[in-house]
Amino acid sequence: MKDNCEERLQRVQTFLERADFNGFTRQDLLLPAWDSIVTLSNMAEAITNLFVRGQLAAEEVIDFLNKIVTRAVHPRVKPYRCSLDRVTDLSRWGYSM
Repeated sequence: MKDNCEERLQRVQTFLERADFNGFTRQDLLLPAWDSIVTLSNMAEAITNLFVRGQLAAEEVIDFLNKIVTRAVHPRVKPYRCSLDRVTDLSRWGYSM
């Protein structure tokens, strides 16, 4: 894996391994807080791309994606106010998880 890719993957891994996650902070994002779901989506896409290119093992990918989903459904991150089980309209933005 190229150095810059390894460095970015390590940054994602460090973030996902934080046990004290309670939403995103300004230090976590360069974007407004409402873009936190987009940040997680980008992480998931990058992890998937590394798997497709053969640079990550399936077990690693599963672990990363499970951690990303756990954060995406966090009450301070998910784009919906109600439980995800009750979402029937994806609104104009078409968010899906």
